[in-house]
Amino acid sequence: MLFVYLLANLQLEIWLAPETKEALLWDQMFQDLPSYFSLIAFFLFGIFLILWGSWLIKIFWNTFMRGIFKIREITSDEAIALALIFTLVSG
Repeated sequence: MLFVYLLANLQLEIWLAPETKEALLWDQMFQDLPSYFSLIAFFLFGIFLILWGSWLIKIFWNTFMRGIFKIREITSDEAIALALIFTLVSG
């Protein structure tokens, strides 16, 4: 099994390895400004988490809360607002 893994790893390395050893533009930019790209990744991940949380809130509200309390459905904008409020209150 280990031999099959090593062969697969070697094959992927052959397929995905760059043709030249020159640094790409992305590599040069990351070497110059690593904190800048880390900050961008941090904010993108935060936005992703808020959107994912708002999707979960919308599903929870429109199925469970609506069924128990007989209230109206919420829109995506209201779910994002609730996710942002929960984020501010919890932080």
